[in-house]
Amino acid sequence: MQRNFFTYFLFFWGKLKRKENFAFVRFSDGELDILQNLYVELSENVVKRGDELINQTPYPEEDYKVFDPTKHQRSRQLLLESLQFKKENYFKGLSCPCCVSQERVRSLLELYGEGDDKHVVWANQFLNANYVHFMTYMFPEMQKRDDIILIANEKADIEKSGLNVKKSFKVGYNCFVNDLHLIDEIKEYIATNDISDHLFLFSAASLSEVLIYELYKEFPNNTYLDIGTTLHKSLGLSITRGYLRAYWLNQPHPNMYKNCIHPLEVKP
Repeated sequence: MQRNFFTYFLFFWGKLKRKENFAFVRFSDGELDILQNLYVELSENVVKRGDELINQTPYPEEDYKVFDPTKHQRSRQLLLESLQFKKENYFKGLSCPCCVSQERVRSLLELYGEGDDKHVVWANQFLNANYVHFMTYMFPEMQKRDDIILIANEKADIEKSGLNVKKSFKVGYNCFVNDLHLIDEIKEYIATNDISDHLFLFSAASLSEVLIYELYKEFPNNTYLDIGTTLHKSLGLSITRGYLRAYWLNQPHPNMYKNCIHPLEVKP
């Protein structure tokens, strides 16, 4: 397939329309920080990566998290496994060199390893320049489904989401570390209720990757999508991300016009 940002969006949209099961995990800068074993903290007054205190607008409360390499290696190991896992129709969205540095993309590719290139796409596959397409085509397709399993923040207003949510699992603060119990809980739900050909939507930070990996490995007869913050507006959550403010508040943002470079096009 041609490595085109929009072409891959159409590919996923087509699979969703035809109800062809697949999985999509994504590794953007936050996941890369953890994979590189950096201390990460997002809180009301602190945004920290490693020893660097980043001066930027604080994240909303539902995004607060702490990853401490001295305490949270189980979570990191599972995230690494989700990156390196290979299975048909298990697609991995990697950070691209136009959104993070080429050096960081190379680091991610080293962790990813060799092979399975056909399953490498963009981490921001549904974001930025593709977000208008996501809301125009993919979200309406999701609204047609009556078999949605939603994994989202405990503050999400599911009743106003516009989706027919059959079952939901809520995550709380620092879910990547604190909510690993959901791996077994969701597996038990699928097995007990013979869940097949359902649509699982994940908006649970880096935990999304771990859950999708664990579930698709054992139950590949469902679709599992990391939708990130794409449905925050519909779920009554904050829309502080630039692409969300551009779309919903008509605030100019250059990423809405960016045709991102494929991660595998980074030179060694």
